[in-house]
Amino acid sequence: MKKQAVISVAAAMLAWGQGAWAATLSGDIGTLTVANNSGRFYTSAADANGKAISNADPSYRQFKYNFSLGGGGLNQLKINSTGASGVAQLLGGTATAGSYYGDFWIATNGGKGGNDDMILGVALTGPVSSDFALTIQSNGYVVAPNQTSRPSVTANNWQTDVVNETFYGSDFIYGPMANRPAAHQSGYQPLYNGQGSATGSLMFVDLGVADRTGSLSTQIVISVTGLYAGNVMAFSSYAYDFITGGNTAVDEIGWTTPTATTGYTVTGAGAAPAPVPVPPSIVFLASGLFGIGAIQKKSQSAKPKICRLV
Repeated sequence: MKKQAVISVAAAMLAWGQGAWAATLSGDIGTLTVANNSGRFYTSAADANGKAISNADPSYRQFKYNFSLGGGGLNQLKINSTGASGVAQLLGGTATAGSYYGDFWIATNGGKGGNDDMILGVALTGPVSSDFALTIQSNGYVVAPNQTSRPSVTANNWQTDVVNETFYGSDFIYGPMANRPAAHQSGYQPLYNGQGSATGSLMFVDLGVADRTGSLSTQIVISVTGLYAGNVMAFSSYAYDFITGGNTAVDEIGWTTPTATTGYTVTGAGAAPAPVPVPPSIVFLASGLFGIGAIQKKSQSAKPKICRLV
């Protein structure tokens, strides 16, 4: 999307610096606002059979997260290059002249058997170039969450381009931050491995896909331009459950990837384009038009002289 149309009160409060996450939470509970142009894929309501109702309101973007629950919240999600359950890798690459294309997988090996929806966290450090654009494509298993039982998935549920959307600098509504929300037991997680003292802005994207153990995983394909020297872009994952169980509560996010052992990071390279100078002829024309306008205004405002015949 080109502009973040809805910024929640919670989002605005979170965007004041690295300590702001904790300052706005009560027991590690809060909300995340996703940047998807169409909002969330599903609402928080269920039909008579417990099935989540699809969302038709683009302004409906918030997910509740709850990291005060037991279980750690960092054990089950892994980012890797194959989608194999239980395999954690630190992956990534370097942009060429500001551009990069790549892909990775998000897998689960948790005891609860899977997750109802996946949320992608994206962090960006350094100045945002005017030509920055990030296209995210999600491929995975599409099945509506259910409050009463977690639906099984088969090859028939696999879909490509579930999300295929381009995001811009204005979509990174959280920041600058030095970390991202995660399980209370381990504290907030760094934006990426080896981050040091850098800070960055964040956005979250609803991927619209479920995952299950047994390597029934989610593929993410990214294409970015405008990622130059001084920029680092880092990806993490969050898991949402519509069903209660596995140390999560209904309609909440309670799991994320541990930055130290798994993630995907892209380092910017090359020089950002210099601002395009305004041609002298345009400047001259503008100044001429301004002068003409000023003369006309002055002449219009002058009072007419009245001649009297005597």
